[in-house]
Amino acid sequence: LAERAINDVFADTLEKAMAAIGSRTAELASLVKSIKAITGEAQRDAASIRLEKAKRVVDATTETVQALLDLLATLKDGAAEQALGSDIEKVVAAIQKLRSQVETVGEG
Repeated sequence: LAERAINDVFADTLEKAMAAIGSRTAELASLVKSIKAITGEAQRDAASIRLEKAKRVVDATTETVQALLDLLATLKDGAAEQALGSDIEKVVAAIQKLRSQVETVGEG
């Protein structure tokens, strides 16, 4: 009789422990799912922020290139102006290269 009571208490305790483990496992799975969802949202937000910054850089460089080309068109044929024109062309080429790189990174 005592042995049966001990076994019953042990079985009852084991059932409660198993139920608690099952409950904690379900809770853990739910938390893992929530963390994955939050992480995914944060990654999308970060990508969006990077894309917005890249867009601002592209817009600014486009505007700068246009302003430099407008200035270049107004330069006369003097030696100093030709030197300035040459420098403007180099700067425009460098800015356009940079803009292309930013656009490529922004798409990635």
